[in-house]
Amino acid sequence: MGKSTHPLSLGARPSALWLLAAIAVVLTALTLLWPRPTGGPTPQGPMGGSAPQITTGESEGTAAGYQSAVEELMLVLAKARADPNGVQLLGDVGLSRALAFSAEVLNETALSINGSVYRYAIVRARGPGLEFEPREVEAGGISVAALPAEGTATYTGGRPYRYSIRYGGREHNITLWDIPFTAAGFKATVNTGEVGGDLYWAEITAGSEEIWLVLGR
Repeated sequence: MGKSTHPLSLGARPSALWLLAAIAVVLTALTLLWPRPTGGPTPQGPMGGSAPQITTGESEGTAAGYQSAVEELMLVLAKARADPNGVQLLGDVGLSRALAFSAEVLNETALSINGSVYRYAIVRARGPGLEFEPREVEAGGISVAALPAEGTATYTGGRPYRYSIRYGGREHNITLWDIPFTAAGFKATVNTGEVGGDLYWAEITAGSEEIWLVLGR
């Protein structure tokens, strides 16, 4: 009488084991490749850039100070949008209007204006409990360094602040003015201008809050 052979016995066993091993390999690969939930996106600058780098000899220039300045920026923009009729637009009026009423802060180095992404670096921020004036700041590919005051000259109506800006392989020098008041009848003032090429400066004042920015496209 002939012997019967079980499907998984003797000669059939090696091929079955190979099949089981192949299935195990496929399941392992799928497990490794399957996307896993995380605690949230990793903060980045625009186009995957790094976080702002701040150099200063004062405590106000720390990374925490920069974060406070970003929060101040969001606050003054919210105040401007809350009362459009109470905003004074100066300088490049088109850019000032777009910044005041359509800007959205995306992260510490990028904001959106009328749907276009601008890189930005905060060079000065003042408000209740905040005085941020770094000697040097680099954010979003924009490097800004404060320059020494020229001589001992005094000025009426404001104080000049000089900056050297490097962006896109070019270097520019600009002077921004600290004028310690908001025009009567206005709750906020937005003043902007062109530095050169795709680089701009902006001064935003709302009550006791003040922000100075350098914007790059």
